[in-house]
Amino acid sequence: MLSWFTYSMTSTSVNSARSPGKNLSGPLRAIRLTELALNLEWEDGAWVFGLWGPAFGFWSQYGRDGVMIDRLPLWPSLQPTGLWREEALLPPLAEYPDHLLPDIQSTTSAYFSQIPISVRRIAAPFGQNQWLAMDVMHHAPNLTGVLDWAGQCDLRVAINSLFCAATSLYKEREQRIKMIERELSWRVQ
Repeated sequence: MLSWFTYSMTSTSVNSARSPGKNLSGPLRAIRLTELALNLEWEDGAWVFGLWGPAFGFWSQYGRDGVMIDRLPLWPSLQPTGLWREEALLPPLAEYPDHLLPDIQSTTSAYFSQIPISVRRIAAPFGQNQWLAMDVMHHAPNLTGVLDWAGQCDLRVAINSLFCAATSLYKEREQRIKMIERELSWRVQ
């Protein structure tokens, strides 16, 4: 269904930054890892998690011919050590058939293994904003040290407040990242 995935997706939906959107109906039908992304497919749509290379991000699609919309997962997927939670790519309470559990576990492992452990460790303390922290480090690597410092100095509340402001004000990834860069530029050396 999503073999045509490219990393030039749109980000135009209301609330696209803060929520995976409406719940997809029914249980997860398929999970596939391609050379660009991990695809999770439901009966009425799909989620796409781009790999760490040029396609890193998260998109959702509703309806078979729906537009891919840039999203931001809001559930913590990482343990404090930077290792992923068992069902890290699924929101809490997601439904899936038991026969898919081995595929979910193996593809989750493959997906998170390609994200550098240093990035996952730095993102882990940011709770529901872990995905945004990884997104910032991917698209603005000069802020990696700032986020690491903030996590170690117990400034997570301040950074999470900045993340919430950026996602509330800007729905498009590029604008969110620019705001965060601008606000944290005093700390970049």
